[in-house]
Amino acid sequence: MKPVARRSLRIVATGALPGALVYLGLCALSVIFHASADYMGVEDHSVSERVMTLFADAITAQQLGILALYVSLGAALGLIGTVLLGLRDAVFFRPSRGRGYVPFWGRSKLNHFGVIVGLVLVQHLFMLIASMAAYPAVYAFAGAQLAPMGWLLSLSIDLLPSWLATSLPWLFSISGLVFGAILLARSPPNWVSHRRALPVVLAAGLVLGIIAMLAARPARLAARTNHAHPNVIILAVDSMRADLLRDHPEAVPNLAALARQGTLFSRAIPTVPRTYPSWASMLTGRYPHDHGIRHMFPVPPLHDNGLVIEHGLPEALRAAGYRTGVVSDFAGDVFRRGDWGFESVDTPNFTLASNVATGGVKLHLHLMPWLLGVGRALGVEPYREELLALERLADPTMVEDAALDFVAADPDRPFFLVAFFSAGHFPFASPSPWWRKFTDPDYTGRSRYLKQSFGATLDGAEFEAEKKHLFGLYRGAVAASDAAIGRLVAALKRGGALDDTLIIVTADHGENLYEYGLGMGHGDHLYGRTTLEVPLVIDYPGNPDRARSFEMPVSLADVGATIAAHTGVDLHIPAHSGVDLTAAIHSPAALASRSIFSEIDLWFFPPETRRLDDKRIVGVEGFAGFTFDPKTWAIFLDKRYQPLSLIAKHRMVLANGRKLLYVPTRNGVRWELYDPLSDPGDAHDLAAKEPDKVKELQSILWSWMLSDPSMKRVGEFLLPAGTP
Repeated sequence: MKPVARRSLRIVATGALPGALVYLGLCALSVIFHASADYMGVEDHSVSERVMTLFADAITAQQLGILALYVSLGAALGLIGTVLLGLRDAVFFRPSRGRGYVPFWGRSKLNHFGVIVGLVLVQHLFMLIASMAAYPAVYAFAGAQLAPMGWLLSLSIDLLPSWLATSLPWLFSISGLVFGAILLARSPPNWVSHRRALPVVLAAGLVLGIIAMLAARPARLAARTNHAHPNVIILAVDSMRADLLRDHPEAVPNLAALARQGTLFSRAIPTVPRTYPSWASMLTGRYPHDHGIRHMFPVPPLHDNGLVIEHGLPEALRAAGYRTGVVSDFAGDVFRRGDWGFESVDTPNFTLASNVATGGVKLHLHLMPWLLGVGRALGVEPYREELLALERLADPTMVEDAALDFVAADPDRPFFLVAFFSAGHFPFASPSPWWRKFTDPDYTGRSRYLKQSFGATLDGAEFEAEKKHLFGLYRGAVAASDAAIGRLVAALKRGGALDDTLIIVTADHGENLYEYGLGMGHGDHLYGRTTLEVPLVIDYPGNPDRARSFEMPVSLADVGATIAAHTGVDLHIPAHSGVDLTAAIHSPAALASRSIFSEIDLWFFPPETRRLDDKRIVGVEGFAGFTFDPKTWAIFLDKRYQPLSLIAKHRMVLANGRKLLYVPTRNGVRWELYDPLSDPGDAHDLAAKEPDKVKELQSILWSWMLSDPSMKRVGEFLLPAGTP
């Protein structure tokens, strides 16, 4: 073999092999210490064992692919380290010095191996610290599983300034640039003078850095003009409560500005305070018993691509010539659980198989610095869908970028876009600096970076401290979404895409955060205002009702009806469902006299409030009641429990300043009456004091409940029509 070939082979072997072995070890550490199977912080070991059995081959294939990625990255780092050390020798080593200096290539193979291992480990450590500083929630569980990871997380957050932590990975790159500058300064080529060598190299590095930054986030938006129909964009933040705009505008400055500019309905009521049925109502203009999505896990047609949500905006607008798309992160998986009619769906999936795939990626914490840092910056995202599904990540910039890409893809057609930001949803994870923006920097409790687990409450002073901290995490997560929406709207405006666009700003539901003794979460009861009131902002060019605010309750089903009216499509909305709010506000008395309805979802997690004691008809709780289609891996509530889920639903009517609850129990139906404005926590039941009001609202609520053709009245109970 020729000397040059031998030398090249030696460089590859002695550079790539140590790096590959280091990353092989990091892969093994991730699997050994960070493997777990959980959903939203809840683990079920029996389910985990069954999943491992079902997907053994898929898990093995995925992990082998991830192992190959580890080895490739380690080998590349090792080679880079070898080149840098060779550069050092070229610059500093001169045989004539006679000072005992031993060049890198003059050392033993073992010494060479050790130096490369050290360089690769240090670079990985720097990248890990930077990633932890940017995305602490992703690594929050690591400290309990492997102590050094906890120490590193504390180092990146508490000891190092954020600018230093995020700059560490660039030290090797900067070193390479400096080496090149010195080399040119010592032996400059003919085309540049000795004095100008260093400035030239530094200027070139600066230019390359600017190009890299511009390439990482392209702004390619074209104006759309002369379309027959307006664009439509829905900007929604999961779990965003109405009181944020009212009481905490500092957390949502961009949304507050949109609310001041447009028409604000400050009390929009979800038809079901959970994501899937709420979006079904928004996009069809109908209540759940009309569109058929009654809870988060409806039964799909087996061996099919899922449910078809008929007579919705995506289907109707697509038929009218619109480009229709939805972009979202983890909570937006509902848009992949059925056929909504969208032309483009850029969201994670939610099946047994996709959850296994996500779990297989999220355990590799030593791969995250590459996936969340270098990979995204270069536009190389091999596990993008799994990252979108990762609730511990919840980075709104991913949704922002996807929305801009959708708008830019085809400016010649009007678009209908849903951009749904999940960060406000449990576990309230958000990147730096948002997670700490509204929290106490001295708080070191268990849920410092995100809500660690669902259903595990604390007591006394610990509980009060965590409750306060969680509200800060929640505001920070919504604020992160607000910042992304602000940038998105500004980019759309610069590109001319807002010149003829109807904008809707809202949420799918609110969130309980332990206020009023109502626990945490959403969808398992109808008490209080925190889950049942979200903001709804409507604006469009020429809006005659700009800068107006309305306090009367409206329904999120009105979103579909309003968009349909502005775009000229017919959604065949029943008379008792959504209305066009831009027309209805010109008859404020009629709007104020409307009755607004809502119902609960499933209790698939135990509620964190004692208010529901003895008020639930529970047939199954937890994951035991769920099953899946072995062909599509779709997850749904077992058909055996579907009738019971309808019987057990609490239902509500909001009318004439009062809220009446229908609460079925095993001991009969309870009717509870509240004044939501003077009693925001629904602490005082007025049913005994106002029997006439109860009777009046009972009639309204029964009329609505019996508009569901699948149900019938038996005494005081609402039961499935097929019940004997």
